[in-house]
Amino acid sequence: MKKKIRKKEKKVLEKVKRSDHKVFQLHKESKKTNTFSRSIRTKVFFLAAFLILIAIMVNYLFFSYYSKKTLLENTNSSLHDLADAHLVTVEKTILSINNALIGLANDSAITDYVSGIESLPTKSARICQSYLNTHKEVDTCSILDSTGTVLYSTFTLEAKTDYGGEDYIKQALEQ
Repeated sequence: MKKKIRKKEKKVLEKVKRSDHKVFQLHKESKKTNTFSRSIRTKVFFLAAFLILIAIMVNYLFFSYYSKKTLLENTNSSLHDLADAHLVTVEKTILSINNALIGLANDSAITDYVSGIESLPTKSARICQSYLNTHKEVDTCSILDSTGTVLYSTFTLEAKTDYGGEDYIKQALEQ
């Protein structure tokens, strides 16, 4: 009887081994399939991430180029506007100086002074008065000789004052 039991046990053990082996085989195949599917999922995930990064990079390059172009256009137009504004200011200043010189050249006080018709104090007074009439923003007018001494001034306290030592007078006399 013992032999019969042993035979039966052996048969059962063999069946169990075979079934265990089948289960192990199935588990092993399942693992392979699972690993393979994970690998495909991983590849798809990385492909999607890569495509998203490419899209972001293209977007960045496009907008940086567009921003650079817009910035350059705005800077160029701003510089042109600034140059035009300075041009207008310079033109107005030149026109103002030109008009003042034309006014002085047509003034009888200047022509009389140059021709020597009037005496120096009378000529100086007329020249200063003419200048003050054409330049309302100026309060006083003084005429100095080549050494820097005041010959005539509408500001009476300045008469015969010597400004020859002043830097701005020296600079003006050098010209």
